[in-house]
Amino acid sequence: MYKPCEVKTSDRRAFMGSQFRNSETETIARNIILQQQSIDGEKWTPFTWEDYKNFCSHNVTDTELGVIKALASGGKPVWNTTTVLNAGYLEEDPKGTFKVTGSFLHALPAELFEQ
Repeated sequence: MYKPCEVKTSDRRAFMGSQFRNSETETIARNIILQQQSIDGEKWTPFTWEDYKNFCSHNVTDTELGVIKALASGGKPVWNTTTVLNAGYLEEDPKGTFKVTGSFLHALPAELFEQ
């Protein structure tokens, strides 16, 4: 599995065209990777909703929590989309802690990993 530091994040448009097929989800996926890179670029670190909110510099909304939950449990990431996500892009434990999975990385465009 790739490390956080091995994912290119400089061009936010490069996340478009992922298997998520939803721009809000692609933006949040990038935010998750940026947050992970800021913690430890060498390993994927479990994070909470509070960790995500505290990392982001924008006004974080509950819609983003819905996307994160859909990345874990499956379903529609946002109400106004036809996109339905499979479960398992993130793992969620009973305490509400999330962890990036191989499926999450596999869903991203290949050019994000090219050296």
